Amino acid sequence: MKNQKTGNKGQSAMEYLMTYGWAIIIIITASVVIWQLGIFDLGSTAGSGYSGFGEVELAGFSYKTGGNFECILTNNAGGSININEIKVKIYSDECINTDSEDLTSGESETFTVENCPEGSRGDAYNLVLVISFTDNETSINHTSAGNVWGGYE
Repeated sequence: MKNQKTGNKGQSAMEYLMTYGWAIIIIITASVVIWQLGIFDLGSTAGSGYSGFGEVELAGFSYKTGGNFECILTNNAGGSININEIKVKIYSDECINTDSEDLTSGESETFTVENCPEGSRGDAYNLVLVISFTDNETSINHTSAGNVWGGYE
């Protein structure tokens, strides 16, 4: 003779595990989707960093409280290039450095863009950096752009 209580307990346990298992799967899936949408991305407010750029890469940067943006650019284009213009777009303002500079392949150089919006030490900024350059071999104009964020120094 089969005990009725044992059969019911097994079924209840299985229903319990299935219900909570599906709930955990749904929560994990929703968390991954929210993370992929960038809601959990704290990169723009915590610390400094950058994203984007192409053949001319940002190797380092600093934004001074007086409004000077200093950046180190590296030529990863594979040949000699001429940096024509560096434009900083922050909020509704733009500041531009039009000093022309040749860079050989793999070479890095420091550039300063002056007269940008000023800020207080530690205040956060988020800007777009657009680098216009010419390939010296083909004379074709290119741009390399990206986002830069951090705190005023």
